Amino acid sequence: MSGLVSRAAFASLALAGALGLASTASAQNYGGPRYGCACLNNETGTKINFRYQFGSQPMKSATMGANARQWICYDYGNGPRTSPPLNFQLDVDMTKGSAWTTYALTRIQSTAKSCAAIGKVGQYGVRYRANTNLSLIHI
Repeated sequence: MSGLVSRAAFASLALAGALGLASTASAQNYGGPRYGCACLNNETGTKINFRYQFGSQPMKSATMGANARQWICYDYGNGPRTSPPLNFQLDVDMTKGSAWTTYALTRIQSTAKSCAAIGKVGQYGVRYRANTNLSLIHI
């Protein structure tokens, strides 16, 4: 009977050790890419306006110069590698008015807040819409 107890105790220790390794491995999954990012590439040759927010955070307004690039990144911090939804709006009216249009931008994981670090899937070109006499832009 003592052989059974020691086998059971050994099995319990082995299971506890395996669970300990599993939780250490899970904790290590928080390493790697720290940001969820998208990159805008202004191909219009003129200044553009946009705004964005992650989840319920306040909307941030931004302006981007002609032919510039701008990253939009969510910092995961030390938590899981997920981020709240990104609400992105572009002022598509290039005349004196404004017309805010919402776009769904896919974010990808990145190791840096930099357009150079963001893969092709997360790159977005802002261009003039065809046949609009340079009055409307789009992504």
